[in-house]
Amino acid sequence: MNKLACLALLLVASATAAAQTPDIDPGLWEMQNHIKGGTAMAGMLGQLDQLPPEMRDMVNQRLGASGVSLGAAGDGGVDMTVRTCLTPADLKGGLIQQGRKQGDCTYTTVTRVGNTWKGQMVCDGKFSGTGDFVTTLHDRRHYSTIATIESPITGRLNLQMESRRVSPNCNTAEAAPNQPSPPLPPQAP
Repeated sequence: MNKLACLALLLVASATAAAQTPDIDPGLWEMQNHIKGGTAMAGMLGQLDQLPPEMRDMVNQRLGASGVSLGAAGDGGVDMTVRTCLTPADLKGGLIQQGRKQGDCTYTTVTRVGNTWKGQMVCDGKFSGTGDFVTTLHDRRHYSTIATIESPITGRLNLQMESRRVSPNCNTAEAAPNQPSPPLPPQAP
């Protein structure tokens, strides 16, 4: 389950960072991700299904408390939905910029042409790896991202993401904090 937690944290960090430009509105955002590939992806949902029902419920509750939900996709990939609150402070100054650090990731190259950003990031700490992304802003409440992420933990992942602002208000029952969930308890042998 540590691979699942690392993957969720990476996707939240990269998805949220890709969204954080002054060109979008603050509020509650939902990022619908389709993830395919990677050594961790092949067995991730299978591992979750093999947990005892109580443990599986606990994992899903913890992911849900962080605004994350998972499901199998018909093509062997995983669909992951992440909800996060982006405040005006989060969006100030445009956080997609070369040299900017977001969590354990640093953006090493970022370019913008019109409504499209292209960039690379390098991550260290609990998650180490590299990634390339292209983010297209459709309007102030919708953007899409295509990314490739490689790490020793996940292998090579291909990500397609559609992000939409679902509410101007983060103080709703459906809002999730922009932070990782607490660590999962160790599995019994």
